[in-house]
Amino acid sequence: MSWYDSLRCLTVNFMRGTFLILLVLTFVPVAFAQKASTVFGETVKGVVVTANEATREITLAYPDKDKTQTFVAVLESGYKQKLRDGTLRELAISELKSGLRLRLFYKQKTEMVNGRKVKVAVINRIDFLGRDEYTKLREILDLPPSFPVTRVESATLPAGDPLKIHLSIAAPQVEKRFLRWVKQWNASDARKYGRVEVVSDRAQADISAVFFCGTDDMFDFVSFPMGIQGYDLHEMSSGTAQFVIKDAEGLKVLWLRLVLETPERAEKLQGLMERELEKRLKARARK
Repeated sequence: MSWYDSLRCLTVNFMRGTFLILLVLTFVPVAFAQKASTVFGETVKGVVVTANEATREITLAYPDKDKTQTFVAVLESGYKQKLRDGTLRELAISELKSGLRLRLFYKQKTEMVNGRKVKVAVINRIDFLGRDEYTKLREILDLPPSFPVTRVESATLPAGDPLKIHLSIAAPQVEKRFLRWVKQWNASDARKYGRVEVVSDRAQADISAVFFCGTDDMFDFVSFPMGIQGYDLHEMSSGTAQFVIKDAEGLKVLWLRLVLETPERAEKLQGLMERELEKRLKARARK
């Protein structure tokens, strides 16, 4: 089992007599916190600076506003990491090389050090992250790990009519909704704002619409509190929606949002991706 399996659709069941997770992050821009309190504990995300085998101390560096901070924690004794085949084995500190991107889950504990009580962050879980926050995007578009990706949030849509879109949507219900929206748009709005054509060859497309289950940094997305009881069963899945363009310089991300999908929401004609594309098509036509 690959570590990307952990990025599959997060499904949260709401059953009568169980806790409801409050959806405070239903539709949000991507702005991940490097340190956070989650339902899974305290976390910090960063890059390994040093890993001391003698003391079991791990030092991470992470950005905080306009400067770089460091975080030091101790890996609990006997910590075991799940391997790709699902088995467990003890993690050697020597495996945590400088430059490796990690998320650490930890608890603050008080320990006696040289006769004094000292607060120590003790790591009880490690998530190995990808090369950067676009690792899963490259994978779904079949691009090499080193392929350059940049965020160009303010970029406008290409001027072509029809606007040719390639779909890389790893969720059948979301893809069906998008195709229904395209049909409706071309029937009612294409004359005024331009047609949309879905193409099977990504090389021929002006833009790619991408959706995959989960996120490259899953636990940033689930840092919402627990709530109240008494709700019937619903299914809710997290995902990452993006519009991207590939050119000679690499891949440009025009738009990226995290979403929570329900079966009811997926059945509607227009979702978050469709609304965003409609807004951009109309803005393009006004220029």
